[in-house]
Amino acid sequence: MKFKYLILIMLVLFVGCSVDDTNKILQEEKEEEIRVENIQTDKIITEKKEEEKIVTEKKSNVEIENSITILIDINGGYELDLEDKGRPTKLISEGLGISQEQFQYAFSFVTPAGAGRSPTKEEEEKNKIALMNVLEPLGISNDKLDEVSNYYRYRTEVNKKWRHVEAELYAVIIDGVVVSVEITNKGAGYTSKPSLSIEGFEDVELVPVISFSTHLESNGELSEVIIK
Repeated sequence: MKFKYLILIMLVLFVGCSVDDTNKILQEEKEEEIRVENIQTDKIITEKKEEEKIVTEKKSNVEIENSITILIDINGGYELDLEDKGRPTKLISEGLGISQEQFQYAFSFVTPAGAGRSPTKEEEEKNKIALMNVLEPLGISNDKLDEVSNYYRYRTEVNKKWRHVEAELYAVIIDGVVVSVEITNKGAGYTSKPSLSIEGFEDVELVPVISFSTHLESNGELSEVIIK
């Protein structure tokens, strides 16, 4: 560095460079040094990140080798309220895009058919009028009500339940500790939180999160499991 300054002084004294030219040369030299330092710093940071990435990948590979998965037992998740009158009003209301309370209120004007028989045509029409008197002002059309209601009608051939899909979950265990839950199938048609348990890990509390939407295929799906 001192050698460079000596050359610049000589340029001023013997070659006749102006002070401005000299300052310009000095500034360019300084900028070049900063650029080289930045390149070296970036190189060091990049190399460090690569080393950290390699260490993380090695650690992950070891964890994968030491991990096991166990199928989680799922029970329930289809409970109904007394106000539901035997229908999954939570699913129907979410499918319609209104609150459960609003649909339960509308449904309170419905007179169910007696046990062991289907409603007559007259009874169906009367109940439909009672429902639409409440739902139509909420923006629900007759066709939309039919679509959602028919989707969630009981199917006597499938344990007398409405249309639903069972979820499938696996507990990921590393070194004897449950570290996460892998959801391979979120399922659909749940009205309440099912109970979850892992064989051999009964002390681990799993809290399911049920999500609802107007998309009937994913309405009432098990979207997340929290480990406590």
